[in-house]
Amino acid sequence: MKKRNYFQRLTIRHLSTRMTIYFSIVIILALIAIASSISRIFSDKLIIEMSGVVNQKMDLICANLDDSLGYIRNLHFSIVNNPSIVSAMQKRPENKTLEDKQINTIKDELDKYKLRDASIQSIFLIDNDKNILDALYALPPYNKIITHNSDFSYFINEGMLGRFSV
Repeated sequence: MKKRNYFQRLTIRHLSTRMTIYFSIVIILALIAIASSISRIFSDKLIIEMSGVVNQKMDLICANLDDSLGYIRNLHFSIVNNPSIVSAMQKRPENKTLEDKQINTIKDELDKYKLRDASIQSIFLIDNDKNILDALYALPPYNKIITHNSDFSYFINEGMLGRFSV
């Protein structure tokens, strides 16, 4: 019996009140449907725009990386084909070390590259016998640091002619 009284209290007896409530419910449901549709459309548009922005940024990053790699390749090419370095290396007697004059010539040329570019921290040449051709880097503490470096080991094991490391 209590349930019946409860439902009887919820019934709306006046037609105008009932119409107002139904109309309000329909309007609210329509607004919710419109708001969710607009939200969905704008979120899809936002995702598309964000995807476009991300693609543009990735293209810019790739272009910068390509430019940097091109610069590094050109730098490597100019070092390998530097006439002063090539002539000093060619003057080296068979199975003997370079003379101090040749080492200084090479060091001066490599120092020019280091001064030109702030991102270059060190450059040194290695002969076919894996000897470091720089008076400073050939000293025991530096030589040990270099020869025990994983990048140097990779360079030697792979038989590379040039390597850039970070």
